[in-house]
Amino acid sequence: MMANDAPYKQELLTQFAPFIDTIKERGYVPLNTYSQSGKSEKRGPLGFNAALLPLLADEGNNKLVMAIQQKLMIDKSFTQTRYYDSVLHLFGESAVNKRFKITADGTLQPTWSTECR
Repeated sequence: MMANDAPYKQELLTQFAPFIDTIKERGYVPLNTYSQSGKSEKRGPLGFNAALLPLLADEGNNKLVMAIQQKLMIDKSFTQTRYYDSVLHLFGESAVNKRFKITADGTLQPTWSTECR
């Protein structure tokens, strides 16, 4: 979700590549990932899945992004009972839908709309 010209973006993507591979293998974000062994276990909360949508989309994992988005559309119960998950969901979906962007210097730029829906 970093700007393409942000310093160290490529290094961070390389560092996260094994984690992304785990998500692709499982189809969801694991709850626990152990840094020394690389092993992961359990299914992470839906908010974790939503928060990683921008990273997965940037890496071109469109099928996985769509699958996670479908799961999030089907089960909205977490947005009513789990505040933190609902905030992560709002963040992830907003980023994927280009409602804002983050510039190379870290500034948040909202994509304001003048139309009323």
